[in-house]
Amino acid sequence: MWYHSPRTTAIAAKLAEGAIGAVSRVSASFTFAAPDEEWLNGGNGRTDKTREPMGCLGDQGWYPISAILFAYGWKEMPTKVMATHTTFNTVDTIVACAGTMWFEGGRSAVFDCGCTAAHRSQFEIVGLGGTIRVDDLVGGQGRSGNFAAYETKFVGSGSYVLGDAAGKDEVVAVPEADHVDDLVRSFRGSIEAIQGGGDADQEWPKRSLMVHTVMSKLFESAMQGASIVEL
Repeated sequence: MWYHSPRTTAIAAKLAEGAIGAVSRVSASFTFAAPDEEWLNGGNGRTDKTREPMGCLGDQGWYPISAILFAYGWKEMPTKVMATHTTFNTVDTIVACAGTMWFEGGRSAVFDCGCTAAHRSQFEIVGLGGTIRVDDLVGGQGRSGNFAAYETKFVGSGSYVLGDAAGKDEVVAVPEADHVDDLVRSFRGSIEAIQGGGDADQEWPKRSLMVHTVMSKLFESAMQGASIVEL
């Protein structure tokens, strides 16, 4: 859903105009703490590999991995990946995963996800000329501590942080939005375009396949004890 907010569009425009220079490194995270041991050990779809074979990597990992590919403009895949740290629960399902991605030209990305740490939903994009940072990627609740924002209507995603080469930060305001509503409007617009005789927008399946391919390779690495897997 975060793809569709005005904030994401504004950040994409900043990157395209070279506001921070060429992107060289990205870090992204989505974690939260499991509410209890039962939930952690198979009591939820994310923590039961019979329902989600990749566990929390397959669920939560989608967000930071997609943020990384977004930061690199959806134009390229990493050359290789490695799940550097993986935690399994008592039913052999991934409940936490951290990893590294290598991109051409000495560029890189790191991510982590899972349900064994405090709530974090964020990314940082780094270039020679500055940084762009978002601290409320998924929920859009502005780091208010209101975890219920994931389950009820909310308005957020109203700002991001733009840093310069010297480390000075500027909070950039953008129109607030419920990015779930934005997603539905985007989906509806795609359907109406097809009904009107147009072609399907191939950008969305392309992005989905890119994210899932990277995630699958990271899962392969995790299951092989942190091996380096080439794409």
